[in-house]
Amino acid sequence: MRRKDKYNSVATLLLACCSSVGALRCSLLTDTDGLAGSESDASLDGALPTVDGSAADRPSTPDSSVDGASAGEVFASGQTGAFGLARLGTNLYWTSGKPGGEVASCPLAACVTPTVVASGAKATTAMAALGRVYWMTPGTKTISYTQAGGSVGHFEAYSPVSWIGAGMSFRYVIEESRQFTLLQGDPPVSTTSFLGFDAYPDRAAGHDGAVAWTSGKTMSVGYCGSGGCDASTSDVSKNESAVAIALDASFLFWTTTDGRIRAAAHDGVRITSAAVTDIASGLAEPCALAPDEVGPFLYFATRGSAAGGYLDGIVGKLLKTGGPVTVLATGQARPANILLTETHLFWANEYDGTIRRLPK
Repeated sequence: MRRKDKYNSVATLLLACCSSVGALRCSLLTDTDGLAGSESDASLDGALPTVDGSAADRPSTPDSSVDGASAGEVFASGQTGAFGLARLGTNLYWTSGKPGGEVASCPLAACVTPTVVASGAKATTAMAALGRVYWMTPGTKTISYTQAGGSVGHFEAYSPVSWIGAGMSFRYVIEESRQFTLLQGDPPVSTTSFLGFDAYPDRAAGHDGAVAWTSGKTMSVGYCGSGGCDASTSDVSKNESAVAIALDASFLFWTTTDGRIRAAAHDGVRITSAAVTDIASGLAEPCALAPDEVGPFLYFATRGSAAGGYLDGIVGKLLKTGGPVTVLATGQARPANILLTETHLFWANEYDGTIRRLPK
């Protein structure tokens, strides 16, 4: 039986977990004692620009810079329903819906003929950590994994899995019961309760000992730092219809159904910003985020619009602190996921079955 002790901290669980892992479709006011649950559009203690109506401080819009935008280089084609992306060493892995589900890979340098890692898996998401790539089979308890050149293995969670994600130093799944579960062992063979309260997460992102999530049920964005949290201190923003979510060492980012990218500063222990700030707006269904760990930019993708048949998605970037949006690629066929390497930005287009890339 899972432990439900609301005072179990993330840090305690991480110490008990010697290994780590981890996205499905495209994921405050604070004081020195922790997190409160309200939001505003004030500045983040100088970390992010304010939204006070001045031209320099308004959230970015997607048409800020389109000069030089392209369709992107096709890295791999024929990948029907391309969705999940993961990087393991010098290889890129992805999931697709053909036929009945497939996991494939290619060297990051160039893709001539993709290697089929697994087929008939109905996999919808992929991730990598600790020398293995993991993916889930929707509607089942099964999580599968492989390592470069290795065979495919499987293990089961307590209940059917709806999402799988990875932080920098831990791995976790979200089960259909809407509980976080921390995976233990390498490869993991057992699970244990991650958060000691009902977070009802839909998507999540991790960085070192911190984890953040979106919840459609509670209409909120939550955050737990390495020191832990409980139900009364986890809310970053309420009344929030959030989609994608991402964490780097300094910021928590998420997208909303009304086309915004929002941000709050954190230090790995707590949210440190005085408020939540919009750093971009007017985007057509932003669905994926990728902060550059060593650079100042946040990369993103949008699905596009229903009016455009979801063939008008874009891939772009902007400063993590806000500013003009640079559109890198236009005319994308419903981008689903993005992944950043040291040199390139990769993304998966569901509708045309391509994996594309551009120099970072």
